[in-house]
Amino acid sequence: MFIEKAKQTLFPDYNYKTWERLIKQSIPVKHTKEGMLIKPLYVNSDWQHRVNSELYSNARDFNNNWKISQKMKHRDWNTLVDMVRLAICNGQDAIAIDCDYLSDHKQIDFNDLKKIMTVNEIPFVLRTSNYPLIIKKLLEVPFKHVIGIIATDPISAQLNKKVISKLSVEWLENVQKLADPFGELKVILVDMIPYSNGGANTLAVLALAIAEAVYYIECMKKLGWSPEKTVNKIAFHFQIGDEFYVEIAKIRAFRVLWRTILNAYQIHQADITISAETATFQQSSGPFNEHDIILRAGTAALAASIGGIDYLHVTPFHEEDKLATRIARNTQLIMREEAYFHRVSDPCGGSFYVEALTEKLIDGAWKIFQKIDQNGGILHSLRESDFQNTIGKWQNKEGDIDE
Repeated sequence: MFIEKAKQTLFPDYNYKTWERLIKQSIPVKHTKEGMLIKPLYVNSDWQHRVNSELYSNARDFNNNWKISQKMKHRDWNTLVDMVRLAICNGQDAIAIDCDYLSDHKQIDFNDLKKIMTVNEIPFVLRTSNYPLIIKKLLEVPFKHVIGIIATDPISAQLNKKVISKLSVEWLENVQKLADPFGELKVILVDMIPYSNGGANTLAVLALAIAEAVYYIECMKKLGWSPEKTVNKIAFHFQIGDEFYVEIAKIRAFRVLWRTILNAYQIHQADITISAETATFQQSSGPFNEHDIILRAGTAALAASIGGIDYLHVTPFHEEDKLATRIARNTQLIMREEAYFHRVSDPCGGSFYVEALTEKLIDGAWKIFQKIDQNGGILHSLRESDFQNTIGKWQNKEGDIDE
């Protein structure tokens, strides 16, 4: 009797507006730092206009098997080499060191690192301001095969200067010296950390990244490099904060934006190399401040891995603390070896919210990039004293991001 009665029970038919009203009671409407409205409920229609786009599909097709590249630093070279050796034994699979932090750069000897590389497939991740010395030291060692990133970004490195100069002849010569013997090595860096630390929001960072890359492509043309050769030598480096879904969408959006640039240059086959590091989070008050930083860095690291990066550094809660360094590395090992995030391509693909957020970032960043291009390019724009305010005006005027 009860079963028959249950079968006849009817449930009310809730539509979108009903669900939206119910959700708003518990989840307040908010905006991101970029001014994008976060709705309480997302459905398929929020992102459907790109779902069948070949460009969008290609940009989402990536290998999520990132490399653990915890950057190590010490004043003494021999101690630093021991740290690298221990890190490789404990699961790290990239040699990432801060060469600029050494007390004496003359100590650098790549023979010591070569001994650690029992196989030639361990990549380097060296982002350095002392580019000429690193290249000189590297070329002194008879490496047969070097992969990874050994590069500097001379544009973003000048953000704190009053006058931003063009690429120097020395930098161009050094790029050529390193590019010729090592075909798979990334030797041109687009480093977005200085922009992020300078207050640039996600839309600005994405636009500036592709604007810088276009500038490098055009400059290398003058040396006889084809656009295809240049783009295969570029690596991008981003900072990842703790706005979880925005950071996931940022990396996904960048892939689409970069693929758009490649299509404009009629380049159909090219690597997209993305390196990332988690932001340096401020310690909160109270006895568990270190735990708070670990959790926030872990959230950022998870966003980076889901978004699809190639190299990742998780910033420790204390750079010179052995336990902090170990926890930072183990954060990635847990994500990869226990959660298996590296075995899923584009884990957020199909999420209505993340897809809608990705689209908004693509559209907003592209409009800012177009304005930078119309303004004479990245170098001319950065030379303007009020460029940051100008980007804000472009975003508010041109970016239809507030629904």
